[in-house]
Amino acid sequence: MLFKLFLKATQLQQMKDDYADLERNIESSLRTIECRKECLPDLEKEVEEQRIHYQFSLSLREKGNRLKELRHELAWAKIINLEQEKAKAEKDLENHTKARKEIQEKIEELQKVLEQETEVRERNTKLLEEATSHLTTVSKEVREVDRKMRKIRNELKEKQSQFNTTEKKVRTLASEISTLRSAIEKDNDGAKSRWAAVRAEWQRKMNIVEDEIKELMENLKTENTHFDNLQHTLDLKKSEKTHLDLEEKALSKQLNGLERELKGLQGQKGSHLTVYGQWVPQLLEKILHAHSNGLFIKKPVGPMGAFIKVRDTKWAHVAERVLGKRITSFCVDNQKDEKVLRELMKSITFDQQSMPIVSVSKFRDKVLDVSRFETSSSKYSSLWSILDISDTVVANTVIDQMQVESILLIPTAQEAGRLLKDRSKVPRNCKCAYTLNLDQYYPDPNYRVYSGRGSHRARFLQVSVEDKIKDIMKNKEECKERLMLLLAHEIKESQVEIKSLQEKIGMSNKKTQAYKRKLETLRMKVADLQNEEAPAPPDIAQLEEDVRQQEINMENVKAKMEEIRKSSLEKKQEFSNFSGALLELRQKEKHAYKEVEKCKRALEEACANAAILEIQSCKKKDKDLKMKKKHLEKSLTSATETLEKAMKSADAFNLGARIETKKSVKELERQYTSLQARLDKERATSGDPITIAERYVATKQRYKQVSEDLNKHISLMKKLQESLQMREANCMRLHKWLAVIVKYFFKEHLSVRKLDGSISINIQEQTLNIHVEKPNVCHTSPVKNQVTPKQLKKSKGHQDLVMMSGGERSFATVAFIIALWHAIVSPVRILDEFDVFMDVIARNHAMKMMISAAKQDTQYIFLTPLNLDTSKLRNCQFFRMPDHTDQSQDG
Repeated sequence: MLFKLFLKATQLQQMKDDYADLERNIESSLRTIECRKECLPDLEKEVEEQRIHYQFSLSLREKGNRLKELRHELAWAKIINLEQEKAKAEKDLENHTKARKEIQEKIEELQKVLEQETEVRERNTKLLEEATSHLTTVSKEVREVDRKMRKIRNELKEKQSQFNTTEKKVRTLASEISTLRSAIEKDNDGAKSRWAAVRAEWQRKMNIVEDEIKELMENLKTENTHFDNLQHTLDLKKSEKTHLDLEEKALSKQLNGLERELKGLQGQKGSHLTVYGQWVPQLLEKILHAHSNGLFIKKPVGPMGAFIKVRDTKWAHVAERVLGKRITSFCVDNQKDEKVLRELMKSITFDQQSMPIVSVSKFRDKVLDVSRFETSSSKYSSLWSILDISDTVVANTVIDQMQVESILLIPTAQEAGRLLKDRSKVPRNCKCAYTLNLDQYYPDPNYRVYSGRGSHRARFLQVSVEDKIKDIMKNKEECKERLMLLLAHEIKESQVEIKSLQEKIGMSNKKTQAYKRKLETLRMKVADLQNEEAPAPPDIAQLEEDVRQQEINMENVKAKMEEIRKSSLEKKQEFSNFSGALLELRQKEKHAYKEVEKCKRALEEACANAAILEIQSCKKKDKDLKMKKKHLEKSLTSATETLEKAMKSADAFNLGARIETKKSVKELERQYTSLQARLDKERATSGDPITIAERYVATKQRYKQVSEDLNKHISLMKKLQESLQMREANCMRLHKWLAVIVKYFFKEHLSVRKLDGSISINIQEQTLNIHVEKPNVCHTSPVKNQVTPKQLKKSKGHQDLVMMSGGERSFATVAFIIALWHAIVSPVRILDEFDVFMDVIARNHAMKMMISAAKQDTQYIFLTPLNLDTSKLRNCQFFRMPDHTDQSQDG
């Protein structure tokens, strides 16, 4: 009670209440600011969209400016091109004028040279004509003699050839006559009959062998066809056997994998995480150990499927299809944690599974609000609505990466087709839909369907280890049955068939080789028979007639050979005579030729003809240059006029400063046309640039204003919090100082009656205790030395208010109130019935104490029902209330 009086009197309670209200207001304001900050990203997204539109409109404006620049550049490029053409025409004209002048000077020089050389040329011409005439005469004689010599040589060669031919023919005839006479001398009786019998026997043997060869060829052809058929069948069977072997290996590998997986699951039946892979508990243990060692900034979360449940289990396989490989993935907060996690994964064996995916995304404390983007339908649910995700990080990852809120679940394909084919019926925010058969639908306007494949049973979500073991046991039995069937029947049958076909092919190959060897033997026999064929015997009468005829021919040839020999000797003599004459004529021709060459060289040295030709050529060039000059002057005039027109047009269109471009006119025209077409197309599809700019500026200003207001409010709240903390600290100090003041003055006022005491104030426990000690008791002041209430109670002569008499208690209370007045500021102070329980001495001491403690700028009012001795009290006004009269007694 006294502590509350102390607080209210010193207004510390009011300050405490005000600070509490201020703190509540600050917290309320911060909550409001946080709510407003949640709306800020949407406004920022809107600003970004408006910025994109605005930048697009700016790009259109830039393209328009670029188009204008290209138009100016194209105009200046044309002007520069015209200037270049004009400069080129001027330069060409100047060059042609200079060249014509040089040619005219050259013609004058050549005319002078021509006059000097004409005289020398005429003299040398006469000498050349005489030498040429002599050379012509000698050359004709040489050609005539040479012609006759060639004719004689040819005739001599012909005679020699005829002589050699005749001589060879004589030798041939002599040989034939000798042969015929030898044949006649032989006994030729009965040769024809023997030859006919041998010929008939030879023909019979030849016919037999040819028939055998023909039959053997037919057999060989049939056997080759049979061999090819067997080989083709064998290839097919080997291919089937290869497929069966591969299937056996695959089944064995699958069976071994199932046995390993089953062994791992049976060894870890207590952990449901082995459904996602036998490696999961080992990896989680490593992650926990690494996190405890401080390797991770934030502990990774995973596998994701362990935190996901499906409220409606018939859609569990669809949820697995959407999540895909991410069902076994892990989530990390930053790139550093990702590197540490991947290093841990490298030390783990994943059997036949691939290394799990690691998703990097900033961890949030709250699940993203997708209510605005979630697809909704009166009959069907979204995938997000049937998922129960226990972890915030996993939920946000599923939302960010799979967009499950926009996937609609429709039981049958017929319902999905009816709903999603028509754009007007497609639910809001629906981007995709799945059926129970895993068929995937994309709604109109891009309506398309993908047929579902895969298992219609869930493998991970809400699947226990026991269910997984049963599933593996079933797959293992099916795999064993198929493997036994392969080993017992199909593979053995295939091996037997392959072996049988190989034996048949071997037999067919042996037959073919035998046929080929026999055929080769028969062909050799045919060749031997052809070599054994006997020639027919000759006719003797005919032979004798031939001998006589050959002898007559030989006599004629010998006579002809003698005539040829005599004629050849005559031609040789004639050829020798002509050779001597030709040698003399050639000497003369050579001398005449040298004279002619000498005259030609002299004539060439003074060749006026060359000068004439050069003069004519120069005159022709001069004429061509004159014609070309007129053409160039005309071109220059045309280029000048065109340039002047272009410059006037440039001034009229205000093309601005001259642009020195290095691009060609064609390239600039192509760029201008392409940019013009693109700009027209983009302007047709976009809106008004001014409206877009105004909308963007307004949105940006609103976002900026909201951001600045939020930042200002946040800064203000921080300053208020700092100020509040500082004021609370000051309040605590003020509390302590006021307590010290009250304690000091309480002790001082007690000393009026030679009492000693103290006030114990505990701020934490909110207690105020008054302690009074009897006179002549040594004590330690609680003001100078902090003495605990327990120490005071143990001291001799200690009394508290309960132990005091009524007067002492009243005096102590008055001393406490007056001490409290020193700690407060108030213009009026009232104290009622303060001396009721006091004796006269105590009352006088109390009055003196109160009057001495009074201040000049404060009014004090003391109320007492007792009489006071006012003679000794100065500077005080006394008012006595009238006595109370009982109206009922008077009556």
